[in-house]
Amino acid sequence: MKWGDFMKISNNKIQKILQSYNSQQVNKKDTKTSRLSKKDELKLSTEAKDFQTAMKAVKKIPDIRQEKVTSIKRQVETGTYEIDSGKIVEKMLSNVELDKRI
Repeated sequence: MKWGDFMKISNNKIQKILQSYNSQQVNKKDTKTSRLSKKDELKLSTEAKDFQTAMKAVKKIPDIRQEKVTSIKRQVETGTYEIDSGKIVEKMLSNVELDKRI
């Protein structure tokens, strides 16, 4: 082969190069399209679903239990409301974290 043979670029060679380039571009577009067509998906665990159900139920409960308030109010007005100091102390102590050094 002569030096000039290396430098010759025929129309066939140009067409092959362009076809190769174009096929690479098409493959890149297909890859991008396939990535774009996939949708994000969120799957909740059974525990998360149970928690969600429980939270919905809790939100339906009113902040003030009107029946209980009315009952206690009536007892206070009639003088029949009794206070159990032992239960009050128990509740207070159950919410206090005692020092472990004692």
